[in-house]
Amino acid sequence: FPHSLRLCVNCARVALLATFPHSLHNVLLHNSTSNSPVERLHSTLLDHIRCLTKEKPNENVRTLMKLAIMGYNNTPHSSTKHTPFEILFGHLNQTLPFDVNEENILTNYVETHAKNSQQIYETIQTKIQTEKEKRTENINKNRIDPEN
Repeated sequence: FPHSLRLCVNCARVALLATFPHSLHNVLLHNSTSNSPVERLHSTLLDHIRCLTKEKPNENVRTLMKLAIMGYNNTPHSSTKHTPFEILFGHLNQTLPFDVNEENILTNYVETHAKNSQQIYETIQTKIQTEKEKRTENINKNRIDPEN
């Protein structure tokens, strides 16, 4: 990269980090309930690899892992209706932020990305809340309140 483009990319990263709040999370080792999303991801990837091994028995494990991750990243999640790729990169096309041309980086890429990400996050929040309400309603459907 030319020096000016490297500076621009670094500024874009700083702007992206400033746009989205982030915090550190401590989790306990060997406690699957404290890190359940990661445990679920690992379980899903292992299932994908198991299925791929049956389809491609002579393929090495690294290739199968790449195929499993590619499949996972491009499959819409049941609760968000978006792929992990869309959620992570904030847009629906498959162009990575690092593949955009210099003109886009120098103009309004960060602003556009922030707006798109915000829209996706709002949609996800709404869908998660709706799913949560449906589950709660379903769980409480046959519930009997205790007498006082």
